[in-house]
Amino acid sequence: MPIYTYECQSCKHVFEVEQSISDAPIKKCIKCGKAVKKIIPQGSHVGIIFKGSGFYSTDNPKK
Repeated sequence: MPIYTYECQSCKHVFEVEQSISDAPIKKCIKCGKAVKKIIPQGSHVGIIFKGSGFYSTDNPKK
């Protein structure tokens, strides 16, 4: 399961929660109970490489 990072808008407490993708996001700080926002860490992007033909408009169609 993915680990999501949240930051409290009020007390600035940062915490991580292991959640399923289908779980609802956390809305309250575990420390003070105020609103939180989900933080997307820098460099957490997943690269995808498509190999083979047919993925680009410049590819030559099969004859």
